[in-house]
Amino acid sequence: MDYPERIRLAIQYMEEHSSEKILLEAIAKASFISPFHFHRIFKSITNSTPREYMERIRIEKAAHLIQYTNLGIGDIAYDVGYENHESFSKVFKKIFGSTPQEYKRKFKSIFTKKPLEIKLDSPIRKKSESLNVLYMRHLGKYSQVDKTWRKLIQIASKKIKIDKSTRLIGIWHDNPNITSAENLRLDACIVTKEKMQVEGLDIKTIAEGEYLVFRYYGDYAQLDLVYSNIVRDHLLTNKIELDNRPSFEDYIQSPAFHSPKDYITDIYLPIK
Repeated sequence: MDYPERIRLAIQYMEEHSSEKILLEAIAKASFISPFHFHRIFKSITNSTPREYMERIRIEKAAHLIQYTNLGIGDIAYDVGYENHESFSKVFKKIFGSTPQEYKRKFKSIFTKKPLEIKLDSPIRKKSESLNVLYMRHLGKYSQVDKTWRKLIQIASKKIKIDKSTRLIGIWHDNPNITSAENLRLDACIVTKEKMQVEGLDIKTIAEGEYLVFRYYGDYAQLDLVYSNIVRDHLLTNKIELDNRPSFEDYIQSPAFHSPKDYITDIYLPIK
């Protein structure tokens, strides 16, 4: 296992435990790197220290919750792993240049715009079973994610059959309106019946949980606006609280087998 792969294990561990108080030794252990060398290796590969990386994903998650929920600032700080409101506000201002309260006022007007004319079914509440997935991490602009999907399918098809029945999902870790393009993270996933190893791909299990599921019909070019529409007309209006888990998209009719006008996407938003 090379060092970039070990650092991916560390990042996966940090993301899964981002709301908890975790020690550097625990992160290093997850990556099978000596704590003595871990800090230097992590920075050389990610261009940030483990603390800086953890702060960024926590604060960006907080910014997402400020924009997309009715939660109070104190509750959001606690949800993303800060017990001290003052330290949360200090780190938030360092990253975004404004306090959480100022940030909330700035984006309050986003959801006053006229609703989009989009084809979106009424949401349903659904408990998703746990999912075993083979995945490949995409880091960078979401507009370039096609390359990652093609590589994922090319590698996976050597061991499993890929056809219209194959369940493809995308786990979105970042909001492109919050996170800089070079730091955007998406896991391109293939759902498998059981855990399996495929050289060149990572594996993980998405825990079962409650979701609000929206079925969207149409091109992916409007997805960012679709999410804004969902938040304004459903989440905030009905005071629905999002959970800390990542949202994901289930590609019912995907680019691999259909044209853009025929795309069907189920959008899973985690709820408490």
